[in-house]
Amino acid sequence: MQQLTANMRNALEELIVGVQDLARNAKGDSANTWIEVQTQLNAAISRMDEAFNQGHQTLNNMGSTHQEHDGQGAKVMAS
Repeated sequence: MQQLTANMRNALEELIVGVQDLARNAKGDSANTWIEVQTQLNAAISRMDEAFNQGHQTLNNMGSTHQEHDGQGAKVMAS
């Protein structure tokens, strides 16, 4: 999951580099549009990072809960 996140992030960052090139070569409203696209991509990367971090934390919590319940089940079986 972390590798997939990194791959998606890298792809978006490569896209941003392309957008920056377009913005540098554009004039007037066209340049402003490409700058806005870059801003939106940066925001998307931030939201993606946040979502994947929350997912990673949830998976860790699920693993901890599973181990805890396994331990409780073992105690019940032993008695």
